[in-house]
Amino acid sequence: MSKRNHYRSLLAACLLFGCAFGSQAENAPASAAADAKPLLWKVSDADNAVYLLGSFHLLKPSDYPLPAEVDAAFDDAESLVFELGPEALAAPDIGQKFLAAGMFDDGSTLKQVLSEETYAKLDQMMKMGGGAAAVDTQEPWFLTLGMVMGFAQANGFRPELGLDQHLMQRAAEADKPAAGLETFDEQLQILARHRYPSRSAA
Repeated sequence: MSKRNHYRSLLAACLLFGCAFGSQAENAPASAAADAKPLLWKVSDADNAVYLLGSFHLLKPSDYPLPAEVDAAFDDAESLVFELGPEALAAPDIGQKFLAAGMFDDGSTLKQVLSEETYAKLDQMMKMGGGAAAVDTQEPWFLTLGMVMGFAQANGFRPELGLDQHLMQRAAEADKPAAGLETFDEQLQILARHRYPSRSAA
């Protein structure tokens, strides 16, 4: 069998913030935690295999080491594919693009697009940080993402411990090719579509 016809890849499909509000493994009985299985599937024929791994962008130190099944899939894979590739995450303008995409560009404000009840709750929740007026130029999806990140990190989850970051580092150390399914611009376009209709236009 020539190497050209032999293909094994690990596809890490990251589940954003799926673990942000508590680790089930930490709160479960010891026997249940011991029986926990990774979200790992394998599709293969006699010569080729693709592993699909459900992962998280934020994890805790206690989530490591990884289950033996994940390590075995990584060792068997010739290449890795992520939601975003390492090059996209390392781009110097990624933060600037993200911030720009999260701001209203049509003159709208949160106070206009949120219901009065929702805006009042947001204002109360943010009273120690200047109230809702301090974030009035941010689109709802951007503000929500930032709040979830804050809650997650306050509960001990860290982006640098995310499974995608962990596997990217291992891939680099093992000299295995790593690519992405999407570009950062494509992800921003998807997020930017999720806008609330203005109350005044309703």
